[in-house]
Amino acid sequence: MTADSVSRASVYLLLAIAASRAQATSPQLPIKVNVQGQSGKFTVYPEAKGQQSGIQVTMDALREVDGNGQQVGTQGNNKHSIQTFASQTFTIDPMVMTELKGTPGNVPAAKVAFQSTVSNVGKIGIDTYVLAESGTVGPQNETWAVRMGDLKWNIRIWDWTFCDGSGAGACRSGDTGQYIELDMSVKGLASASTVGNKTIDLGGTTLELSNQVLVDKSTWSMMADGYPSVNVQGSTTTITFRFPKFSNDILYDPVLGTSTLVDGAQATTTTESSSMLVLRASQSLFLAVVAQATWLLK
Repeated sequence: MTADSVSRASVYLLLAIAASRAQATSPQLPIKVNVQGQSGKFTVYPEAKGQQSGIQVTMDALREVDGNGQQVGTQGNNKHSIQTFASQTFTIDPMVMTELKGTPGNVPAAKVAFQSTVSNVGKIGIDTYVLAESGTVGPQNETWAVRMGDLKWNIRIWDWTFCDGSGAGACRSGDTGQYIELDMSVKGLASASTVGNKTIDLGGTTLELSNQVLVDKSTWSMMADGYPSVNVQGSTTTITFRFPKFSNDILYDPVLGTSTLVDGAQATTTTESSSMLVLRASQSLFLAVVAQATWLLK
């Protein structure tokens, strides 16, 4: 083996080690997310206190409706609906570090995503992001100030085959789907109450809703009048979303103020966690090694 080939092999080894370190390091955030593969129910909780001190989010039902709100796609086995998610199987992706678009800069977050197929009609998924720093995030013209430990989460529906009036599959002749309705419930630690039109107090933790939906990754559209609709009973809040018809996908992104579940300094808004600093240092090391390797391989 020549000296040049040895040098090149050493460079490639350094690159592999740096990449491994940069990818493996993740921040030890005070808030955790536990997802149930059966039902898609998830709990957001302070790690120090356990899941019994968390906020539970449940998908209850989903259905396709026409312009009058009447359910369509109700025939046969491949119905355009889920009456209950209790037995629905979800695929859960491994946690990854990412960044959310925000102001004045992007906000780093730990992402856990999970998704499921609705008959052979389409797919539904949830992306959860535990924020690793403070910042400002949210949809167009509607943003929220967030802290480390808050949860930003997305509802996604894609690859949906709407009833088109032809009577194909589960659709009766004349059925035309215009919306997808999704019922979800959020259970807090104390009695809930509404604060204004789109803010829900879950007993010390707030849920911020929006009436905007990102359609086909390009257009922010308003939900139908009266949606999302909110019903509060004790510590449980039931929300019905009505998403407009789309060609490829829709995305909806509320925020849970779960940083309030953490006591004292753990919920700081001004400093990064030490492991986040390690993550940034690992990423810097990787970039430095790449630059050095590029010079050596010339």
